[in-house]
Amino acid sequence: MEMADFSGMANRVSGKGADAWEVHRIAQERRAAGADILILSIGEDVAARTPDHVVEACIESLNDGRHHYSHMIGQPNVRQAIVEHHTKLTGQDLTMDNCVVFAGAQNGLFAVSTCLVEAGDEVIAIEPYYSTYPATFTAGGAKMVTVVSKAENGFQPDIADIKAAITPRTKMVVINTPANPSGAVFEADLVKQIADLVREHDLWLLSDEVYSDFVFQGRHVSPASYMSVEEKCVVVSSLSKSHRMSGWRVGWAIGPQLLCETFERLALCMMYGMPMFTQDAAVAALSGPQTDTEEMVAEYGARARLVVEGLSNLPRFKVGAPKAGMFVMLDVRELETDGTTFAMRLLDQSGISTLPCGSFGEHFGGFVRMSLCAPEDKLSWACGEIAKLVKSWD
Repeated sequence: MEMADFSGMANRVSGKGADAWEVHRIAQERRAAGADILILSIGEDVAARTPDHVVEACIESLNDGRHHYSHMIGQPNVRQAIVEHHTKLTGQDLTMDNCVVFAGAQNGLFAVSTCLVEAGDEVIAIEPYYSTYPATFTAGGAKMVTVVSKAENGFQPDIADIKAAITPRTKMVVINTPANPSGAVFEADLVKQIADLVREHDLWLLSDEVYSDFVFQGRHVSPASYMSVEEKCVVVSSLSKSHRMSGWRVGWAIGPQLLCETFERLALCMMYGMPMFTQDAAVAALSGPQTDTEEMVAEYGARARLVVEGLSNLPRFKVGAPKAGMFVMLDVRELETDGTTFAMRLLDQSGISTLPCGSFGEHFGGFVRMSLCAPEDKLSWACGEIAKLVKSWD
């Protein structure tokens, strides 16, 4: 059997995004075999727990028998909670008709791509981008065009570069702020310029805001703050990071009512509704105390500062200072190597697993993404090991 036996879409979703995880896969195999491996290649703190009140809400829901088929686009209670959360964030005037619940943000992103772009269309994305973007936005035959945000500029893209990338085939612009992997938070003026640009060219704007509640320096501003809900803007987000609910698979998309009605028809043949008990847990997460989230964000801010301070002033090596999220970008270009080689040598020599950034964009093959999902003592040790490797690099 060969890939030629499968559909064109199956081939398009089997690209570099999957290759990015090879170092992580090897690290997991070594750990399973008994090796002492520090996993800093994924954005999940497996030792952390979902807040107790969220777990208890799920248990109560199950005990109440809420484990049958649910509304195709999400239960009214969770959609209302999401709408209220979004309104506080953006000031946008919307109703439950503008909200659809998906199995995580990734599912929402794929739904947007499926419903809005097809063969012959172009999608503009900011590089570095999340590793699933190429497969997500080209699955239906569209072409992804990238605009590079430079590390030297804090990974803030230039609005002139975005404008220059627009062609008669452009259908959608995708932004991710706060950004994975860079940790950049787009400045408010830039976000407004992007909103104005897509309106001027009658394009769709997709805003991936999974880390909107995970900012420890500056302030997140959504493009929805500058657009009405019936304009061509879709916001995708989830509770995976903000409430340590990655395994619960609760995400959503907010956009024009007509698009949400299209999402409902897609949901009918794709997922047939989400479990009621996880949605009830999501209501508790959104409507209950936010103490856990606030403490977690402060903790990650401290971890980011520790790593940046620990890896600064190394020869031929730079470290980005994130303003949000769970990651730090390591620039190894001056070592005259690539991210995969650096990550594999770090794994072999120190048992530390990081993620090469080549699949986050062709211009970022010389970067490595390091997760902050470990206690400060572990991160401090990892910084020491990275410093040793950099200083001994030949």
